[in-house]
Amino acid sequence: MWFEISMSSLITVMFITTVFFVNKAFKELPAGSPLRYYAESHITILLLLMLYSVWHTLNRAFQWTDVIGPFMIYPEYILMGLAVGMILFSSFRLYRIYQKAKQMGLTVHE
Repeated sequence: MWFEISMSSLITVMFITTVFFVNKAFKELPAGSPLRYYAESHITILLLLMLYSVWHTLNRAFQWTDVIGPFMIYPEYILMGLAVGMILFSSFRLYRIYQKAKQMGLTVHE
């Protein structure tokens, strides 16, 4: 169990670092840029996954599922479902960026 908690904590730290760098890049992108919209979606996905990781770590560390009840795992499902939904939404945004670039003649492939 300690290995799982240690790994979950390490992954949470990696998520925090990733959010920091994506946020830094987000601030550098000009307002109205399609990449800024994509970075916004990316930050949201990372935050949802980070919340999942934090919840999972706390759930394992304090054994909430065993002590309080099995419904304590539901937030993990909700956070993961929201993250997957945002990945779908972000993929759609990326596709729209590609379509705009294609209309402008900026793509290599036809």
